[in-house]
Amino acid sequence: MKFSGFEGVDLVNYPGRVCSVLYTPGCNFRCPYCYNPKLVRTRKGNLDEDKTISEIKKREKLVDSVCITGGEPLIHAELPSFVQRLKKHKLLVKLDTNGSNPEELKRLLDGKLLDYVAMDIKGPLEDYPKITGFKDTNKIQESINLLQGAGIPYEFRTTLVPDFFDKEKAKQIGELLKGSRLYVMQQFLPKTTLDNRFENKKPYERKEFKEFEVLMAPYFKSVRVKGF
Repeated sequence: MKFSGFEGVDLVNYPGRVCSVLYTPGCNFRCPYCYNPKLVRTRKGNLDEDKTISEIKKREKLVDSVCITGGEPLIHAELPSFVQRLKKHKLLVKLDTNGSNPEELKRLLDGKLLDYVAMDIKGPLEDYPKITGFKDTNKIQESINLLQGAGIPYEFRTTLVPDFFDKEKAKQIGELLKGSRLYVMQQFLPKTTLDNRFENKKPYERKEFKEFEVLMAPYFKSVRVKGF
């Protein structure tokens, strides 16, 4: 398996852990506000898994876990075998996913290969074709159901882009995910985006995030804000 990026020591991506971060190339979504356009547009990586594992092991006194993110990791058929290699080294594994491939997600969960999953929620299900270009929202619902019953820590998270998120959308997402363990609201960062028109979009301010946090709190066991 090939990767497009590697961070040896990270304190943010795996809650409560010091992890290494691996970036997989390619994504089957085309969210216009995506800030990793280079990852989205190619499936070619320049780091092989042997080298990657070697680099992780060099940091074993600091790192006890790995976050696999993207792009979209579950488009890669080699991912389960790679995760099995990580588990042999007694590393905890967190997966970041867009939820479009519940079959592969279930395979990893059934194999006890994941210790934490973060799934992006782009908006209400009906908005997915417009936001992502992905139309099979039944798969998104299936992934949500899998995580809610997986028996491992998980989170759902949404990047709050004003074009696609407001109080009404927030309520729809709340109903979609009602009762879930954790919901994370992320700040939109208008920098290099897949659609450069979003580089000039004004993000929500802190006080608006607070209003959304209050609105979403009844739907979840916990709500957090990230990006400030």
